[in-house]
Amino acid sequence: MCLTVPAQIKQVFFGQAELADGRLVKIDLISDLQIGDWVLLQDNFVINKISGQESGELLSYFSSLDNNSQPGAGPVQLQEGSRL
Repeated sequence: MCLTVPAQIKQVFFGQAELADGRLVKIDLISDLQIGDWVLLQDNFVINKISGQESGELLSYFSSLDNNSQPGAGPVQLQEGSRL
């Protein structure tokens, strides 16, 4: 199973972008990326552009998964219409 993660664009170069965390990723698959855009990554490739709201929902969901690894934690509840 593959997991795609959200990240924010810090700088855009020819065929690459630097993320807010300092990683360099390839952007050949998505056009019109700008500084501040949120994207989904797979194996150091940007595969989709998403909204800031979607990125927040995903990051919150991933955080809740980590919290649910604690003994006695309950199931994760997703909001209606959330995309994963």
